[in-house]
Amino acid sequence: MTLASIIAAPGIERTTPLFRAALVRVAEVLGVNPDYLATVISFETGGTFSPAQKNRAGSHAVGLIQFMPDTATMLGTTSASLAAMSALDQLEYVRRFLARYRNLSTLEDLYLAVFYPAAIGKSLDTTLFTEGSTAYTQNKGFDTTGKGYITVGDVTAAIRSRYAAGLSRPRIAVDTAVLTRVVGGGALAVLVLGGAAAYFLLRRKP
Repeated sequence: MTLASIIAAPGIERTTPLFRAALVRVAEVLGVNPDYLATVISFETGGTFSPAQKNRAGSHAVGLIQFMPDTATMLGTTSASLAAMSALDQLEYVRRFLARYRNLSTLEDLYLAVFYPAAIGKSLDTTLFTEGSTAYTQNKGFDTTGKGYITVGDVTAAIRSRYAAGLSRPRIAVDTAVLTRVVGGGALAVLVLGGAAAYFLLRRKP
């Protein structure tokens, strides 16, 4: 048995041991902190970890990291297909999406890759949206003090709070031994649970 552990991000206790092991492996492949990835998924799904989650009525975004329809198309799928997947299967699309970015070494930058990639690497006091713009109106909830503009720090305060909530609870053990059946020269793992198989790249292609 190969043991690791992961942050007790709100809602992660609803997931299966296999999902948690796969999340740790996907984070390793991406070169990101698995605690950060678990926190982002917890936040984006409202703690449900549901692949069909929509955070508000009428939203076109869906899933573990709230894929937009154009993002789904870019990844070779559709919003409907993503919503119909298991959480385990959808993790592969999380990997494909995040693999487009580099140096996601902080919780803030990993979240910004999902929310607003143009802000990756920006300082917390960087202004993103100002009052009067459509983007400001759509994200007005981030301007909690009514100052008329939204900064990187405003946007990432909630994800940092979610991370702190996870840290306040005991970490969850993860048995990564379920990921040890490797085929294809070590490039592909076949994860089998209850007769279903999901596939994850274990290393980046050269």
